[in-house]
Amino acid sequence: MGMDSGTLYIAIAEVCPVISTSVPDPDNRQTWTWEPDGSASQAQIDAGNNVIQTIAMEPLGIVKTPDFIQRFTDAEYLLLKQKYETEITGGDASSARRWDTILAADQVDMNTGNAQSLKADMVADGILSQERADEIFS
Repeated sequence: MGMDSGTLYIAIAEVCPVISTSVPDPDNRQTWTWEPDGSASQAQIDAGNNVIQTIAMEPLGIVKTPDFIQRFTDAEYLLLKQKYETEITGGDASSARRWDTILAADQVDMNTGNAQSLKADMVADGILSQERADEIFS
């Protein structure tokens, strides 16, 4: 399938204000271009250029939120909820906010930084193995 302009736009918009993206050849990142918004700082533009150089050639899936939740086993989901309850009790809402933000949408785009950060946190916290995380966040 290869990259598409919409997926690239979403990924760049996470790090830089963007006007447009173009993906003439989905399998050749050298053809991909984007136009930053006039308000973008040089650091943001550099981050946008980095997205073009580093984003996966084959975008990950976009699934309906209920289907995403169903990918977790009961044991995995319980560990996840326990982790966030512990963090909230300790005064840290960052992971819980990320989880709630993902679940508030109608669908989960696995290509977003939010989804990938959550995935990395779950692996680092021992909630998911890397293999299970790759399966759930595909």
